[in-house]
Amino acid sequence: MRKMYLLINYCHPSFNPIQFNSIHHFMGAGIVYVHVPMFMSIADFAYIISFFFFFFPQAQKKPSNPTEMERSMEKIITVFQRYAGKEGNTTSMNFKEFEQFMNAELGSFTKNQKDPQAILRKIMKSVDGGVDGKQDGELDFQEFLNLIGGMMVACHEALMKCPPTQKNPVSATKPTDMETAMESIVRIYQHYAGKKGAKDQMDYTEFEAFMKTELNSFTANQKDPNIVRRLMESVDGSTDGKQDKMMNFQEFMNLIGGIMVACHAAFKDERIAQKSAARV
Repeated sequence: MRKMYLLINYCHPSFNPIQFNSIHHFMGAGIVYVHVPMFMSIADFAYIISFFFFFFPQAQKKPSNPTEMERSMEKIITVFQRYAGKEGNTTSMNFKEFEQFMNAELGSFTKNQKDPQAILRKIMKSVDGGVDGKQDGELDFQEFLNLIGGMMVACHEALMKCPPTQKNPVSATKPTDMETAMESIVRIYQHYAGKKGAKDQMDYTEFEAFMKTELNSFTANQKDPNIVRRLMESVDGSTDGKQDKMMNFQEFMNLIGGIMVACHAAFKDERIAQKSAARV
């Protein structure tokens, strides 16, 4: 399986990830990039997504209050859709839209760069074409998730090194909705992972507990009793090549990314249908 890599370097030689215990402060440290093996090709994503398109019609029959995980996933989709297509293609971001997104939603990162625009161009270039193979100056939603996922992987690793008793440093600005959603997903993974072994991995029972609690709207509507195990098997080994019945955070993000891509496509189709109905 082909992997992408985000080119992450620390712009401050004295950077110490143990100093940070929130995404807002981690991003504000002025990180440019971290070498992170990244997510799936479009074929790999399609395999996971196939689980979820079947789910949507059933889930819509029984609406329930969303969990924190569901709200965070939806927030990431909503933020992408807010910036994408302001100047053209409604399913992707051009550089100007990406720059607006980064400055508004991850401004704690961009404000610490000596040349923000040059850094943002480098970031966008690193993920452009990573999924569809087309370096077209546009980020589609999967490429966007590769970027956000890479940042979340770096933040997860920093948060894992942070002493549990360490308090958040006082910040002059509030975390944005995007930062809050990203951190929420990281924290939820960490809540379920490692209760029976390695603290940064989920075994099957931990993953099952996560799915039945945080994504119960999916599991409760499945006829296949082995659907959770099949999902775990679909991502196990997708980043480290080890099918060890354990899910690390990157593999977890592959799964969550697949769900979000399916949701994004469903939301897009619904908007198209609504516009068509309004014209009638």
